[in-house]
Amino acid sequence: MQVHNAKARERAYKLFDERGLFLLVTPAGGRLWRFRYRIGNREKLLSLGIYPDVPPKRAREKRDEARRLVADEIDPSVERNARCEAMLVTFEGVAQEWLELQSQSLSQESLSILGARLNSGLYPYLGSRPIGSRRRESEQ
Repeated sequence: MQVHNAKARERAYKLFDERGLFLLVTPAGGRLWRFRYRIGNREKLLSLGIYPDVPPKRAREKRDEARRLVADEIDPSVERNARCEAMLVTFEGVAQEWLELQSQSLSQESLSILGARLNSGLYPYLGSRPIGSRRRESEQ
């Protein structure tokens, strides 16, 4: 209930949960989940999402995932960046980037039609394939 009732103040403040998880309440009224962790004798901060899009239960799950990575001496922010970069080199990642570029020149209706076609027709078959890979007919 504290998270739900958190109100903006003149300065940003934190509502602490446990094990490094806290909610940052901004002066503009934003409520942001953050996870503070230590790796390699350096303190770092990881963003876990915006409340209410990420409810407290999901924020705790994300915190636990990040704590497991830290226990294995893997930096969660580096891991997240690597996943994002890997996504960009797949067909789905490039197609989404292309759709964003097209949003400047196409109507919203055209974009939604293109997005629906990509989601239903191509992503299930090609979405996770790396762009650089080729499949020969003999390999099918």
